[in-house]
Amino acid sequence: MSLLSVNSLAADKPVYSIGVENIDYYPHYAFGHRKSSFSKELLELFFKQENIKIKFVPLPIKRFNQWYTKDKIDFKYPDNAEWRTNDSSRFKIIYSDIVISYIAGTVVLNSNANLSTENIKKLGTITGFHPTLWINRINKKETKLVEDNNVISVMRLLIHGIVDGINLDYSVINFHLKQIDKEKLLIMNESLPHKKTNFHLSTVKYPKVIKKFNVFLKNNEALIKRLKNKHGIIDDPFDLNNL
Repeated sequence: MSLLSVNSLAADKPVYSIGVENIDYYPHYAFGHRKSSFSKELLELFFKQENIKIKFVPLPIKRFNQWYTKDKIDFKYPDNAEWRTNDSSRFKIIYSDIVISYIAGTVVLNSNANLSTENIKKLGTITGFHPTLWINRINKKETKLVEDNNVISVMRLLIHGIVDGINLDYSVINFHLKQIDKEKLLIMNESLPHKKTNFHLSTVKYPKVIKKFNVFLKNNEALIKRLKNKHGIIDDPFDLNNL
C-alpha cells in the first residue's frame, strides 16, 4: 500500500506546459524536429533542478500572441515584451531576466555587404515572424515582405536572388551554411537596420517560478556559456565579418 501511495503521488504531480514555436530554428530551438537545442537543454536543466514536470508544446507562430488565451500554456519561450500586440496587452505577462542577448539585423549575400536600406526592395522571413526593424518601410510599401515556412526556404530566396535580404537570426543561418560548407556566403550587413534583442521565459500564472529561474540564470553563467558554445549561438555576427 505504501508503494502504491508513492506511485499515486508521482502520477498526480502536475505537468506544466511550455509553449514553443513549431519550427526548426536550431540552434535556439527545434522542438519536434531535433533531439536537442540550446533552449531545450537549458530549460530541462532548470525544471529538473526544481523537480517540476514539464512538456514542450509546439504551437503556430501566427497564433503567438494567443498562446496564453487559446492554448492555455503555463510558460512561453522565447518571449519578449516588444513582441506583444494589443490582443495580449490586457494580460500581465511576467518576463524572466535575459536568457540570450543577441544582435538582430538583416542578412545579405556576401557580395552585397554594402547595400543600403533603400536597396532592400524585398525582404524574406519566416511566416509569422514580425520584422520590427522594417515594419515602417513594409507599411509604406517601400519594402515587400516575402514569407516562407522554414529556414532553408528563406535562405534559398536570398541565395537565388528572389529577395534582397532576410530577417533571420544569424546563429540559425550559420548552422545551415556550415552544413553545406558555405560559411560566410551570407553575412549580416552592418549598414542595414539592426539592434540588440533578447529572449526571455515568460508566464502569466507562475511568477515565483520565474524568480527561481532568474536565480538559476545568475548562478549558472558558466554553464550557459558552455551550452551556447556547444550549440553555436552567436551573440555578435559583426565579429564574424572581420575574421
